[in-house]
Amino acid sequence: MPGPYVVPVHGDAELPDRVDVVVIGGGIIGTSTALELAESGLRVALCEKGGIGHEQSSRNWGWVRISRRDPREVPLMAEALRLWKDMDSRTGRETGYTRAGIVFTCVTDEDYAQHERWNRNLDGYQLDSRMISGREFREMYPGSQLDLKGALYTAADGRAEPQRAAPAVAEAARDRGAHILTECAVRGIETSGGRVSGVVTERGPIGCDAVVLAGGAWSSLFAGNMGIEFPQLKVLNSVIRTKPLEGGPEQAIWHRDFAIRKRRDGGYTIATLKRPSWSCRARRSAVWATARPKRSAPARSCACPKASRPGWKC
Repeated sequence: MPGPYVVPVHGDAELPDRVDVVVIGGGIIGTSTALELAESGLRVALCEKGGIGHEQSSRNWGWVRISRRDPREVPLMAEALRLWKDMDSRTGRETGYTRAGIVFTCVTDEDYAQHERWNRNLDGYQLDSRMISGREFREMYPGSQLDLKGALYTAADGRAEPQRAAPAVAEAARDRGAHILTECAVRGIETSGGRVSGVVTERGPIGCDAVVLAGGAWSSLFAGNMGIEFPQLKVLNSVIRTKPLEGGPEQAIWHRDFAIRKRRDGGYTIATLKRPSWSCRARRSAVWATARPKRSAPARSCACPKASRPGWKC
């Protein structure tokens, strides 16, 4: 089953000689950063080694959620929810954003109590988020066979289409004067007098005063090339997608065994939430490889505090 496909973004043909800021990475973080900077009046160049949104930013779930976040992230996500509702008009393009809500199910009384406690983090934000009973859940989803105590239902949450969002934001940044450079990997950062003075790309140098690293899964490797240790946790899981289906839920649902979300084309993306494959990279791959102990030596433990879990590897 083909698609959905990423909306193509054609990169600029020419590199600028100098900008204020170079953004490394053309995913949703890099494009959003470029848009914000360009709107603030700065000269910006976004450098992407491949195509805009061609990696994780077009393969993620597209959830725009505040629910079940680390409490320290709540203020940031409250602002994100405010921004996303106007993102189509801001970019002048369709991101596929819709405020459809997200449901986190509670199988046990303990689950229900935990979700209820978490929901108090939203006190004062005037967001539609509440606990519902098992009966209310069954009324929302007739025919459901889940045996639940209830659920956390955050109607203020939503979803965007991953294949559309980053390209839309990138084009909006270009509308504001940003240079969008695809097939333009950054190989290194140059400094002068202890300060950033430019970057070296595979297509030539660009002078700049600051660099934003938004390389996603590649950020650790890039930082390591400059002697900076940037721990990253990579998670590998599998999902399936369906053809368009009628009568399914509009809300995204997270259950302890699976998660689902409706797509713009009417189909669903479905994942099981059994133990995934984890890879904890506390150091660059090259450094980690040379640091592996010999068979006779005691095994080194990973710096990650959860490394003792089955399925984790370093």
